[in-house]
Amino acid sequence: MIDIIVDTIIDVLKLIPFLFVAFLLIEVLEHKLTSKNKNIITKSKKFGPVIGSLLGIIPQCGFSVMGTNLYITRIISLGTLFSIYLSTSDEMLPILISEKADIKIILQIILIKILFGIFYGVLIDLTLRKIKKKQDKTNYEICDKEHCHCEKGILISSIKHTLNIVLFLFITTLIINIVFHYVGEDYLSKILLKGTILGPFITSLIGLIPNCGASIILTELYLNNAISLSSLIAGLLTGSGTALIVLFKENKNIKENILPYLKEFKSSLKYISEQKNQYYSLIILYENYKYKNYISYVFRIEDYTGGAHPNHRMYTVVYDKEKNKVISIEDLIKYNNQILNIFSKISREKLKNNKRIVSASMFFEGTRPKKENFINFAFTKDGILLFYPYYQIAPYSEGEFNVIIPYDNINKLYNK
Repeated sequence: MIDIIVDTIIDVLKLIPFLFVAFLLIEVLEHKLTSKNKNIITKSKKFGPVIGSLLGIIPQCGFSVMGTNLYITRIISLGTLFSIYLSTSDEMLPILISEKADIKIILQIILIKILFGIFYGVLIDLTLRKIKKKQDKTNYEICDKEHCHCEKGILISSIKHTLNIVLFLFITTLIINIVFHYVGEDYLSKILLKGTILGPFITSLIGLIPNCGASIILTELYLNNAISLSSLIAGLLTGSGTALIVLFKENKNIKENILPYLKEFKSSLKYISEQKNQYYSLIILYENYKYKNYISYVFRIEDYTGGAHPNHRMYTVVYDKEKNKVISIEDLIKYNNQILNIFSKISREKLKNNKRIVSASMFFEGTRPKKENFINFAFTKDGILLFYPYYQIAPYSEGEFNVIIPYDNINKLYNK
């Protein structure tokens, strides 16, 4: 067990320089470059897949981690990230060279990985351009979400960003190394079915394991004649080392904003499935609003499992495409908490004479200037659209309420 821990520490220590360099580069781009230089970098993204594929061949697991950090801040495109992942060789190259493998085989593997990286990287970027018509702008502002006190210097900030992820990397790498240790290469060679069509499929799944050890195991199995060359290439193409761990931890849009809705949906299905001999229904609706660089999604969930009426829930997500982040009510308050008073005042003025407002206490409590009352909103061309779900300001029978807050009423708070 001690050997496993030592190996894990060594694996993580190898990655630290790459993490630090990536974060340092991002800090320099954020704080030191002019807007003209940033535009040059953004325009150079079209060559990213070619550059990423060539650099990805560098035999070090850390380069894919560096590429992941650059993608998270959109300094490189999604196509470039894929090209790096596809061409990354991890520890394969030094192992083949040290074992004096046929140079033709080595060059063949490298060439295939480069060509795959370039082809699919370019294909992904071209497809995204056609779908989106406009690429996401680069977001250099990693400090907004991590509160790293950049005023103390980009060096300290880069160190802080690096240390934030090292512990997470250590824990996940340790778990994977333990699994590798107890499973062993002999068992893997038995299930890889050399010479069958399933071999490349299984090795490609092994390649997805977020650990540099995957490429080592696959290469050793190939050298021991336990898997075919095609199986080795399949596994190396899907492998990206520990980059997937970094991507999952740092690129939080999906985790923070999609998973909660999936969990809510799953819990609804679980509850409904447990009901016996009873009529039930589940309806999920959504709509979206587009305004400048924002897109707002409004989700409405209605489920009926018996009783006087269905249950209603609402969730809204406001996404800033330019900064690649979700805007919450906390973000609006952070710059000026007076916005709550404006939301409360205008909502009360517009709704006070509404005949559906039948409970004064519910109305005033539900429009009180507290952030909990204004978590559901959307940016529209007419202003900020506030949503008051069932039961917030009136009984269930009166339904949902909406109020538009014109931008003229809040622009003065943000000097924009």
